[in-house]
Amino acid sequence: MAEAIEAGEYDVPDLPAKIRPDYAIGRPTKGSPSATTRPLAIRLNENDRRMLEEHVSRTGETMGSVVRAAIGEYLERHPAV
Repeated sequence: MAEAIEAGEYDVPDLPAKIRPDYAIGRPTKGSPSATTRPLAIRLNENDRRMLEEHVSRTGETMGSVVRAAIGEYLERHPAV
């Protein structure tokens, strides 16, 4: 496909890249807490995503840290019997 683009067979718009606000470039440093984690994709509705984005912009926390804390709090309050 790269050859076809270079040959002018496709129009590629020159749009700026959009990077997610929770995206950190590169791998976590060795020994950091996130170095032992595994990614998990979740879907959020627009309202939940907006509230999460507003929270992290006010607090400086990462989306991942807020979600992990929420999961931990939920599981403590609702133990599996």
